[in-house]
Amino acid sequence: MKSLRVVLLISVLAAGALPAAAMRMEIPAEPGRSCDDNRSPTILLSNVPKGTSSLKLRIRTLGGISEIPTVKVLPYAGNRLAPGAVRHFIGCDAGGKGSFVEIRIMARDTQGKVLASRSDSVYYPGW
Repeated sequence: MKSLRVVLLISVLAAGALPAAAMRMEIPAEPGRSCDDNRSPTILLSNVPKGTSSLKLRIRTLGGISEIPTVKVLPYAGNRLAPGAVRHFIGCDAGGKGSFVEIRIMARDTQGKVLASRSDSVYYPGW
């Protein structure tokens, strides 16, 4: 029975049936950023799928003055997007309290097909 499991495992590995590691996104803490800072945060990616030629970003402020999303397509040039790669009006709420910003990033091939996507949110404190 044990040898049958080993044979099955080897067959699965040889066939490439195990899924590739999922794309990951990290938004590192940036002290001093606030809800009136209209720049996207630093975004770090890992396990970006082979064949990725562009990244589509969708940034939306949750509970701020404006919840209109910003959507931008950037050429894929590495696993780090610098702060301000996308300009987005974050806006504090009416009381000057902070806002959460939801970020969705999609890795796309040359035809625009989505190869992988991730979502995360970051909190921008108020004044």
